[in-house]
Amino acid sequence: AIKIDAANSGIELYRDFMRATAVAFERSHFSIAARRGSITLSDTTAWWQGALLDARARGLHVCGLDAVFLNVARDLVLDDSQSVPALFRMDDARIQTIRREAERLGVVGMVFLSFSQFLQLLARSNKDTRPTRIDHSSIAAECLQLIPEGCRVHWAESLGSRKPPRGDVSFSQLIDGLRALAERIFGRVMLPDEVAMLERTLLRAARHECPLREVVEDRVSQALCEQADFLSRSHGSQGESMSSSASEPLRRSMLLFLAPSLATLAQRIHRVLTHHWLVYKPFYTSVSSTKSTQSEPAASAASASAH
Repeated sequence: AIKIDAANSGIELYRDFMRATAVAFERSHFSIAARRGSITLSDTTAWWQGALLDARARGLHVCGLDAVFLNVARDLVLDDSQSVPALFRMDDARIQTIRREAERLGVVGMVFLSFSQFLQLLARSNKDTRPTRIDHSSIAAECLQLIPEGCRVHWAESLGSRKPPRGDVSFSQLIDGLRALAERIFGRVMLPDEVAMLERTLLRAARHECPLREVVEDRVSQALCEQADFLSRSHGSQGESMSSSASEPLRRSMLLFLAPSLATLAQRIHRVLTHHWLVYKPFYTSVSSTKSTQSEPAASAASASAH
């Protein structure tokens, strides 16, 4: 037991040391890579210069480089149509995980609202069916469980197949889970045509045949951006719960149940971006302050990061 305690103490000390020296170590590693030319900075330079121009057009430059970076980098992280610049290569896996989680939460919200719509349609179409009290919070919790973190729904999967691709939730699994939930709510077995109606309701939203998915994705993105801005203003010290400005678009759309997950995701975004900024701030500052860096960013970055 004494040896285990000593080992744990050593691990804690080593972890503290790594945290304390991480920024200096990464700066040194980047400086060496830049001098050797083993990292290409042209795409990062172009992205940052474009971001600065956009920030000036929107009046964000008056807030300082720190705020500008956190704002534009947040947009980069959340926009999966944008490729990640080379300087973010150390964060690439984290960024992809963040994007996937944002996508998942959007899908969960869409499934929740689609399923709620289905329950209303089912109740109206069959007057003899009287559902028990519909607990929307329980339905929301079930939807979060049906699509666990890190998973995508494989919408194109044939309903005859029960084995989804690795890392995905099959459409069959999702339908089975929602059907079982509907049967508990209504206290009876769902008829085949009712299950077919559930399938159509979900696919219509998933395939953007109605505006529901787009609306949910917009609300999720808006809430994440608002919360990320809130964390930037508070320096990450008040991120355990959603701010009122971030939760408002969720509340209006019956998506407030996503707030805890989105608050956690916003914290992850904030941690990734603030650490990146601490490490590479000399490079970004040099690019934004001198014209020479536009033609020789690597040399300037190496010089700036060495200090």
